[in-house]
Amino acid sequence: MSQISLGMNGTVSRMTTGTRAAWAGSATNGVYVAAPPASLSTINAVRNVTLNLGATEANTSNRGSGWKLSRQALKEASIDFEIPWNNGDAGFQALLQAYAGGTSIALAVLDGPCATGTSSEGLWADFAVMAFNRDEPIESEMIAKVTVKPTDSAVPPQYVQCE
Repeated sequence: MSQISLGMNGTVSRMTTGTRAAWAGSATNGVYVAAPPASLSTINAVRNVTLNLGATEANTSNRGSGWKLSRQALKEASIDFEIPWNNGDAGFQALLQAYAGGTSIALAVLDGPCATGTSSEGLWADFAVMAFNRDEPIESEMIAKVTVKPTDSAVPPQYVQCE
């Protein structure tokens, strides 16, 4: 019986040491399957995560088809999420420093915890923090609304699955 993933089980994890390398293992249908890197640390405070996956469109029409035809060209992604404004949280600080410093941050955005024996999957890439907006509602805590997008890296983004 298949199991529907719950949003509360999704994870955003950051690489705490070293430089991001390719997810070990081989790709099947574009998905790299392997054990997770040892230095991944879940940012537990994130909430309301949206992983946006898409692609640009290449026009492949020809006169013989009589139809406008398209193919997937470049893949694109962005991730939107919220995190409480908490200067004492290491994950919050890593995101804020990546934004303020204009540096990349290695993240894995998965549909569940990534441990050996799980089949959680999602995007693994070096990201640029494109937005770090502070929301100050009068009857709630301050929230950072964050948007990250894949950035230049020695290792291209990968869609991965934990083994």
